[in-house]
Amino acid sequence: QHENHDADNGNTKDDQISTNKIDHVCGNHGYPTHKNFSVSSKLLGNGSHFCHQLTAPLPRSRRRNQIRRELRGVAEAGVEVRSAVGDAIDDAWFEPMYRFYKTNVDRHYYGRQYLNREFFEALRERFRERLCFVVALRDGQPIAGTLNVQKGDAFYGRYWGCGEEVRYLHFAVCYYEAIRHCITHGLARFEPGAGGDYKQFRGFDATPTLSAHFLADERLAAAVARFLEHERHEYADAVRHLRRNSALKPAEGGKG
Repeated sequence: QHENHDADNGNTKDDQISTNKIDHVCGNHGYPTHKNFSVSSKLLGNGSHFCHQLTAPLPRSRRRNQIRRELRGVAEAGVEVRSAVGDAIDDAWFEPMYRFYKTNVDRHYYGRQYLNREFFEALRERFRERLCFVVALRDGQPIAGTLNVQKGDAFYGRYWGCGEEVRYLHFAVCYYEAIRHCITHGLARFEPGAGGDYKQFRGFDATPTLSAHFLADERLAAAVARFLEHERHEYADAVRHLRRNSALKPAEGGKG
């Protein structure tokens, strides 16, 4: 169920309480606070919406039909998408997952490789109980995948890559199968990573974030503080706009 939104700043009431506390503590110590937003989903509140988003007529019809078309396109390409956690992750998947990660880094001019093959081996040996792999298979062979981390009731989308381009595969692997996994395993929150209108289109609403910064130079600190004060108004407008245009219909009697 969507929470009621604060009319002045685009935050929910819980968002505002948390933000005010941090603002007060950081402000008293001279740290300028930066308000921004990321996209995420609280699946306990909207889990039923996501289930229906994939299978039944609950969300806005144009978006629902688009999601069905994307999933159908992946299946018709002969690709199967699976998720596995911990010891259920096939040892043979770690090497292609590293290759997918590296290929995706190399594909973008802004890409920076900071993980190597040895890191992925270390994950397999020491950290696999926290991992969830979502893998796209054709004839049993991995052609794309995401390496994700889960702990407690939260799921964090991390690294995506593919060895073969298939239309809509990115959405099926990074979002739809991961959403299904979260709901099936009772995970309350899915953090898919920063930004992207295509994420909001697929059910991830804007969620306020807050950071505090120490700047030793008083002149620079004053300039940054003035900028952040101006930016807060734009931030609030952006959050309100994104929430009004949520891909999810509000729960019955709730606000969208």
